[in-house]
Amino acid sequence: MQKQGILGESIMQLIKIVFIALAALLGLAALFSAAAALAVFLLASRRRAGQDALPLDQDIYGPFLPEMERSAAWFAAQGPEAVSIVSADGLRLAAQVLPCENAVGTILLMHGYRATGVRDFSCVLRFYHENGYHIVLPDERACGASEGKYITFGVREREDCRLWAEYATGRFGTALPLFLSGISMGAATVLMATALPLPENVRGVIADCGFTSPMAIIGSVARQVLGSCPAFVLRLSSAFSGLFGGWRYDACSAVDAMRRNKSIPVFFAHGEKDDFVPPAMTRENYAACAAEKELFLAPEAGHGLSYLVERERCEAALLAFLRRHGAPEGA
Repeated sequence: MQKQGILGESIMQLIKIVFIALAALLGLAALFSAAAALAVFLLASRRRAGQDALPLDQDIYGPFLPEMERSAAWFAAQGPEAVSIVSADGLRLAAQVLPCENAVGTILLMHGYRATGVRDFSCVLRFYHENGYHIVLPDERACGASEGKYITFGVREREDCRLWAEYATGRFGTALPLFLSGISMGAATVLMATALPLPENVRGVIADCGFTSPMAIIGSVARQVLGSCPAFVLRLSSAFSGLFGGWRYDACSAVDAMRRNKSIPVFFAHGEKDDFVPPAMTRENYAACAAEKELFLAPEAGHGLSYLVERERCEAALLAFLRRHGAPEGA
């Protein structure tokens, strides 16, 4: 009987040790997951001191850099006006505005992730201006000349876009059509902005290589960089964005906005050799869109390069879209 008691106590002690070890392993796993989620949030969203724009990949953009520099110099030589507005959460947001004599409309251009307005749209600015469009070119929050601590992947930027649309309407009047254009994160931003109350003169959206949702693109890029990114880490990262930034990655999506958009025409574009934002994301946004829509695919273009690689075909398609939906009132 005594031996049986000792054996029972030994088994109980072993079970306790196993449970303690399992609890420690689970605690370490939870701690590692939390640390990984926090790292994803900070690396993806926090503004980097001294670096307002990611350096351009020479292998991808090298052939186009001279033209981008010439185009940016052209824009600067036109003397664009520096303006600013205040965001809903109190940030000073900066933009450059280039009015056009005898304008037929206004283009509001929202740039991509860790970029600036002039850099992302340098080569298309002259095209729009010479075809009769006022240009409103913001630097998005936490980028360029705008204030902000966090990039929010379109969650807060869509609200900023609405305020810039109101600014453009107030500046140039309601009679002129207003188009919202975006590239990469800016494309997702303008798509998601359609779910907000916009000025009535918004006649269309141009979305080049936009993603489906903040959660989807962060997960996609994390998997590209790290090889894997479990869904629960993304959910934790979204929780950290809510805790520290006051917004969440899962707060909105371009797909949901497109399902709700029944009145604003959308021009979707994507380079089919894009290895950053999968072309399938634009196809998903396009399929979800309930309004009039068209899809422009550039078979040989990488990320954000549809216009540069297939300029002639892209310009013809853009002008057709603008003219079809943007005749000024009374014209």
